[in-house]
Amino acid sequence: MMKVLKNKSDNIILGTLILLSLYQTTKLWFGDFTDYNFFYNVNNAIDTNIESGKEYFTEPREIRVGRSNNKFMILDVHKAKFADVYKEYTRMLNNALNEGEYKGKENIKLSELYKKDFIEALYATDLNSDILNEEFNIKEEKNINKISKFDRIYVSFENEKKTLYFYRDYSRVADVIEYKIEDSKLASEIKELRDIDVINAVKVNINGYRIIPFNKKDERVSLTDFMWKNPISSDEGVDSYANTYFENPSNVWKKEDNKNDVIIYGDDLNTVRYHRESGLVEYSNNEIKGSSKMDFIKSYYIARTFMEQDEIYPIRDIYLKSYIETEEGYNFKFEYLINNFTYLNKDKISIEVLVEGNKVKTLKRYLRKLSVSRLFMAKMKSYIEIANEYAKNYEIADIRDMYMGYVLDDSDRLDLSWIIENKDGKKYVFNAYERVK
Repeated sequence: MMKVLKNKSDNIILGTLILLSLYQTTKLWFGDFTDYNFFYNVNNAIDTNIESGKEYFTEPREIRVGRSNNKFMILDVHKAKFADVYKEYTRMLNNALNEGEYKGKENIKLSELYKKDFIEALYATDLNSDILNEEFNIKEEKNINKISKFDRIYVSFENEKKTLYFYRDYSRVADVIEYKIEDSKLASEIKELRDIDVINAVKVNINGYRIIPFNKKDERVSLTDFMWKNPISSDEGVDSYANTYFENPSNVWKKEDNKNDVIIYGDDLNTVRYHRESGLVEYSNNEIKGSSKMDFIKSYYIARTFMEQDEIYPIRDIYLKSYIETEEGYNFKFEYLINNFTYLNKDKISIEVLVEGNKVKTLKRYLRKLSVSRLFMAKMKSYIEIANEYAKNYEIADIRDMYMGYVLDDSDRLDLSWIIENKDGKKYVFNAYERVK
């Protein structure tokens, strides 16, 4: 009896596989490219009747949480808790902007602010009151238009009052909003943070830049060798990827620019250029101008929605590095976070998206895929060692910021490094460790 049942089960499974095979073969022969032309589909079907970018307020590059001890935690963007905290932070920000009171400008000292309980969002580019208005539809009498450009929003928790500081990095003046309505959800999310939700505790030194300690007595840690390579290794791979940008790949023409080592694809509306040496992909929509210019938040939503359609080489862990407003729209520039650290792209921007009207006009992207090469043991160099090394050739007083990040070397390997920025914004890179056996 058991054998008969097994045979019947096998027949059902076999029949299902045959039907699935027929379905897939039919799609292949009759040109149904629905699963593959995701870029074309989204650029022609983005719903711009959105609630002012509800899905994404411009995401911060980093969220810090402090607990009254001159230290703070950096939240791990890969953990679910990051999304929970960020959701409540955005809700609190909305309430504070609409219900709080603008108190004017105030001189600030980070050394004093970091002694309090706080949450702080750091953005990689300047934002302004217009963007806040677009996102949160703030009442006119709230005087939000008085807020100057900012790239950080700091929120202190003092009794039942919250104080919001909007300021630019290295500035000593902030715009201040006080918010007295009880809002316990964000505080609850912060209290529930565990060690696995954060990268590490960070100490603030007297000059204001941050130090990331490795909590090991002998300073020996296990590090990961990351490779950051172009995942396409053949022209056939380029063909498959380029086809995702077109409505019907069977109508796409292809030619080669041998002088510049570029493959070019196109149809009546779109063009894709692939640079073999660098892995640069350049997409352009050649349609005549369509709808009128969208505001910042909606344009940002369009850019992010378009990028996130890439199912072959997904774009993850990015933040808005900068943007330029044009006559027709916005040009957004994005950079990656690698293992929660800044990726220092020395020569170029990893992703650039130009939005005009309700469409992505151009996209430029360097194809890269992160992979783990191996683990190795290392002795970390302290910030004092690095500062002393810097001081051999430069003035120590010129240091404006100091942090860890990844730098790409000539062999496509990501190297964990100390990065020092001076007062002029120039960056100096130092190896952050020594390999040990």
